[in-house]
Amino acid sequence: MMNIFIYFFHRRDQLWAATEQRRKTLAESKQLHQFLQNHYEVFSWIQEKMQIASDESYKDPSNLKRKMQKHQAFEAELSANKGRVEAVTEVSVG
Repeated sequence: MMNIFIYFFHRRDQLWAATEQRRKTLAESKQLHQFLQNHYEVFSWIQEKMQIASDESYKDPSNLKRKMQKHQAFEAELSANKGRVEAVTEVSVG
């Protein structure tokens, strides 16, 4: 009778250990997917801004006021997204 209890307690401990390992694996997977999603969003945003920044229309001197407004909006957007970019960089490096 005692062997049955020992077996059940041992089996219970094995199940708890397996459950804990699975929980850790799932948590790591979730963290990876969140990082990849954030990375993709920031990378896409940077690519979009690089296309805008490489536009050669700045050489045309017409409509300077509009270009200045677009530039100020671009700088504001860069400042607003600085935290996102730094967060992704920090997680990827750290």
